[in-house]
Amino acid sequence: MPAPAARPARRRPSPDADRARVVIRLLGEPVATVDGRPHPELAGPRAQRLLARVALAGGTWVPRDRLAGELWPDSSAAQARTNLRKLLHDLRKALPCQVLETDGPGVRWRDAALVWLDVAAFTDAADRGEADAAVRCYGGDLLPACDDEWTVAVREQLRRRAVELLARLAARADAERRDADAERHARRLLAVDPLHEPACRLLMGTLARRGERSEALRCHDRLAAALARDLGVAPEPATSALAARLRGPGATPAAGRCSSAGRPSSGPPRRRGETPPAGGRGCSS
Repeated sequence: MPAPAARPARRRPSPDADRARVVIRLLGEPVATVDGRPHPELAGPRAQRLLARVALAGGTWVPRDRLAGELWPDSSAAQARTNLRKLLHDLRKALPCQVLETDGPGVRWRDAALVWLDVAAFTDAADRGEADAAVRCYGGDLLPACDDEWTVAVREQLRRRAVELLARLAARADAERRDADAERHARRLLAVDPLHEPACRLLMGTLARRGERSEALRCHDRLAAALARDLGVAPEPATSALAARLRGPGATPAAGRCSSAGRPSSGPPRRRGETPPAGGRGCSS
């Protein structure tokens, strides 16, 4: 079954994490707290997958049979529906307010001022064009320990969106000569996608202008090693040419800006393929 696009329907902006009673982070290492304390009912892998699945559908009802089948693919349909009813009951007890509507044709997300969910906050901010706010919410891959079909597909959608936002922020900072911001966004982008050559070139140029030629060349060497290891290819000519200029005896650290180095694109760099799920681990509880 194809994964839905990770773009929820229009809704109210998510509350700030520091003002919410319930904070649920599913991007990166999953963490769930109620009033600042870890809550075991929200820490289960299936509870996390259910929250992500419904939140990313926005205001759309997700059929119960579909949820049950995705969460318990090895169980009978009747047993999966029973398991889903229990999980929804446990979540209602665990949360101090209702965030899941269950009295309609399925289950859907309900805006709640007391709950902050990083997946919803990320997509909400991105949909509003607030790139800075969006990338602050992006803590890493969606549920990295899960490798079911839906999670893997949506994880890649969210990762690509984060890369596009970070590339846009880095390019804007570079064009406005805000080198510290350009470096910060480029490094963050490379942490998400280590094979992103435009970001590497932008970072190399930023470091070189500051006189940190050795660090700029180390960035190139790390990229070259990763490309050789993961894809069996060499860096693009533009990347190699920049490194050669920096290694040259007459290199001038402030020679021009990498105006096109961080240009955002509609997808990942041409050399990069789909990223497999982290460690190939499953997410059964």
